[in-house]
Amino acid sequence: MKILHVTTSLENGGAEALLLTLIRADTSRKHSVISLYRDGFYGPVLREEGVTVHSLDMPRGRLTLRGLVRFYKLIRKVNPDVIQCWMYHANFLTGIVGRLAGKNNIVWGLHNTAMAGEGVSKSTLLVNKMCAVMSGFVPKHVVHSSRSGAKEHVEMGYSEKKMLVIPGGYNLDKFKPDENLRTRIRAELGLPSTTFLFGMFARWHPQKDHENLVKAVALLPKESLKSVHIALFGNNIDKNNAELIQLLDQHQLESTFMLLGPVSNPSDYMNALDAHVLSSAYGESFPNVVNESMACGVPCIVTDVADSGLIVGAVGMVVEPKSPEQLSAAMAAYLDEHGSQAWADRKAASRERIVNNFSVASLVKQYGEIWDKTCKR
Repeated sequence: MKILHVTTSLENGGAEALLLTLIRADTSRKHSVISLYRDGFYGPVLREEGVTVHSLDMPRGRLTLRGLVRFYKLIRKVNPDVIQCWMYHANFLTGIVGRLAGKNNIVWGLHNTAMAGEGVSKSTLLVNKMCAVMSGFVPKHVVHSSRSGAKEHVEMGYSEKKMLVIPGGYNLDKFKPDENLRTRIRAELGLPSTTFLFGMFARWHPQKDHENLVKAVALLPKESLKSVHIALFGNNIDKNNAELIQLLDQHQLESTFMLLGPVSNPSDYMNALDAHVLSSAYGESFPNVVNESMACGVPCIVTDVADSGLIVGAVGMVVEPKSPEQLSAAMAAYLDEHGSQAWADRKAASRERIVNNFSVASLVKQYGEIWDKTCKR
C-alpha cells in the first residue's frame, strides 16, 4: 500500500515528529511526503531514512500557482492508495487539489486544540472554519491526536461521525533512561552532576508561553537558583531572539537559562534533564515532548491544557496555565523532593506510565487499520 503524507510544514514540531515516528515504524507500507512549504528540520531527516520528500516551497500563509500545479502533478505521479494529511492547511488544500487529481481516499489529521489563542493567524482561523464545513464530505476520516482536541473540533463544526482519536506512540527503545547519555550531555553543557536541570522542548511561540516559565523561575528562592539551570530547546531559542533575551535580562536570569535551539537527538538531552516543564498557555493537543521525557524517566510539570494532564496523571504535576506562581511552586516542590526515595519512585513511575499506555506499535496498528478501512470504502 502506498501512503502519501501531505504536511503543512516539516519544521521541528510535535506533529512533524509524530509523522517521522510513524513512517520509521511502519515498514509494511511505502511512504512518501509532500511539504507545502520548505524542507524545514525533518525533510533531510526523512530523506536519510530513505523516504521520498517533495517540498513545494510555497511562502507560509500564501499559495502560488506554481506550487499548486506541482502539487497536482505530484499527486498524479505518486498515485497513492491513501493520502494522509497533517494540519489545517494541508487538510484544506489536499481536500481540493487531491479531489481534482482524482483521489478520494483522503484522511485528515489534526494536532492542536484551542483556535482562539494569541498567535493564531487569521488565515489559519479561516482555513479551520472551511475545513469544518468540508469535513462532512471531503475526508473519509478525521484523526485527532487527543480526546480534548477531537471534542473541541466537533464543537467547531467538524463531523463527529468521521472523527477518530489516535494518541501519539513512542519508540521506547530510543526514549529510555540512560545514565551514560546523562553524564556525556551534562559534560558537554558544562554542568556538574549536582545541578538540577529543568528543560523545555518548545519552539518560540505565544502558545508555549516561555514568559510564564521565566516568571516562574524568577519566583524561585534565590538560594535555589544557585544550583538550578533551565535548558530551552526549539526553533528560535537562541541569542538572536531579541524578545527572549530581553525577557531574561528583565528578570536577571541570563546565566540561569541555556538557549540550545533545535536538536536532532532530543532523547539524548532529555536524559540530561532532572525534570521537564511545559508552560503552554493554550493550543496543545497530545504533546509529544511530555511523553518522550517521561519515557526517559524524567518527571514532568505541565499546564492544564488539552491532554497534558491526562498524560502525566498522578506521577507528574499539573498547574493552571498563565500562573507563574503555581508553576514556580511545582518546580520548588520538585527541588525539595529531589534525591529522596519519593523522587526515585516518581522517575520510575514516569517511565512506567508511558510504557503501559503509549507505544509506537499501537500507533502503527491504529493508523494501518484506518488506511485499510479507507481503501475498502
